[in-house]
Amino acid sequence: MGLFGKSKKELLEWQNLIVDTPVNRLLMTEKQLNIHSKPIIDNHIRILNDSVNLCNTTKKPDVFFSRYDTQIEKAQLLCQFSKFVRFEGGNPAQILQQIIQERPISTRNFITRCFEDIEQLKTASAKSKRYQKLLKDLYPYRDRMDPENLSYLENTCMQRIEDLSKQTKSAKTDIDTELFQEINRHIRQVQAVLNIPYDLTVNPFYTDPKKTRMSREPLTKTGREPKYPNKLHYETPMGGDWRLGDIWLLPDGSIGKARAISWFDHNGYQVHLALVDGALTVKKVEFISDRNFNGSWETIYKV
Repeated sequence: MGLFGKSKKELLEWQNLIVDTPVNRLLMTEKQLNIHSKPIIDNHIRILNDSVNLCNTTKKPDVFFSRYDTQIEKAQLLCQFSKFVRFEGGNPAQILQQIIQERPISTRNFITRCFEDIEQLKTASAKSKRYQKLLKDLYPYRDRMDPENLSYLENTCMQRIEDLSKQTKSAKTDIDTELFQEINRHIRQVQAVLNIPYDLTVNPFYTDPKKTRMSREPLTKTGREPKYPNKLHYETPMGGDWRLGDIWLLPDGSIGKARAISWFDHNGYQVHLALVDGALTVKKVEFISDRNFNGSWETIYKV
């Protein structure tokens, strides 16, 4: 700050918070900057307050997560103005810190509101479909949730879907979750043995319905029924992590073999399962990094 007010450097920084295109020369006096700052600050505060109210009431994932980001964005802008303008009431830096600290609580309250809304539905079938839809709708925002809330969301939804499916035949899920539950049981065991730092299990309700389907395998060259007449292919939407794979089924509908591929942070894992002495077993686990230019899978576990 200059001897009789703010320095030219400070005034330029302040001015560039107001003008559309930053410039390196002063266009306004300090008095003019104060006058022009007020409506901008008031608008930031209005949008911030609106976003807080929406985050506290909405049941729509896109509204909640976008508006929470808006809260942080507007609080950060107010922090920049606080270098030059005196704020009455709350300090912008404290408000920003509070918004960031309360994000897990606000997220839990949002999830709880969604659950309460679903439970108002009258039939088990309607509830089950809405829990499935909630998981799919929240999939793009998984990286915006803390691990505790993500686990709470997924575990609660899966448990409710399972419970509701038992109550009525009309509450069947679109995907046979028992197949994935069996696959996941083996995946959990081998990832614990290998101490893999990622969760390789597959949540069937995150799968992309356009790319997840059951298909009939063709007859053999001799015209006979194949050993595995049906195959379930699944994929999750591509994002921060990505899963895809195939489950081949025996004529009785049980799993004959499977492969589950998972990608995390440029690292890929491929788990192969097959029947050994009549029991489904993890036969092999492979690893690859897309930073590995030879592009070959490395076997890290084999029976």
